[in-house]
Amino acid sequence: MFYACYLLQSQQGGQDGKCYIGSTPDPLRRIRQHNGEIQGGAYKTKMGRPWKMVAVVHGFPSRIGALQFEWAWQKPWQSRHLSACNDHSRGYFHLQTKLNVLADMLCVPQWRRWPLRVHFTSQAVYDASKLLGITDRHGTSFGDITIASFVICSTPRCSMISHIECIAHHFLRVEHGLQLVPVRGSCPACEHVLEWGDLMQIQHLREREEVGYVDWDEGETEKDKEVERGSDSD
Repeated sequence: MFYACYLLQSQQGGQDGKCYIGSTPDPLRRIRQHNGEIQGGAYKTKMGRPWKMVAVVHGFPSRIGALQFEWAWQKPWQSRHLSACNDHSRGYFHLQTKLNVLADMLCVPQWRRWPLRVHFTSQAVYDASKLLGITDRHGTSFGDITIASFVICSTPRCSMISHIECIAHHFLRVEHGLQLVPVRGSCPACEHVLEWGDLMQIQHLREREEVGYVDWDEGETEKDKEVERGSDSD
């Protein structure tokens, strides 16, 4: 399954330093929610529209892992994993401070052992990350986030969505030889066997808008937050 934490930057005049951090299994749908195109955007982002998703961190082993990273990125002064880092509590709503925290987090053993990658969609943010050494420590990429980057399970009622490279690696782990493109594999959510060709056909149809988006429930409950906070303080 694909899980990601993301950084939004307001595109509203005079608000270019205002940012927001969240997590999602579907970045494309989530940014549409934040911008009010479809229902489900966070209340805190209504005032800064339009927003741009300038950075996406992915490679988390689970949804809980992504939630823990999100919470620590939002409130680094409360995370025990960042207690030895610089004090980021001042001016924390600004872009540069959030990038500073991200650079520190990627060096912490708690998250350094995960195969995290950072994708940037803003040239300015990408250039700023280079000055902080983010591109040297973790794999990074740059470019627009498109629907072609993700695939969904073809099994009815399965809500699995995955980054195309992640699901390909998942399939190839159980295949023998040195194949570059998988043939088939089990869905990490419902465990049904999926043909790679079927996944690519569905992805192509979604690109042509002949198939709709998966109806994700993006709302995070207080129970989710309590679980994630408890894990961070253990």
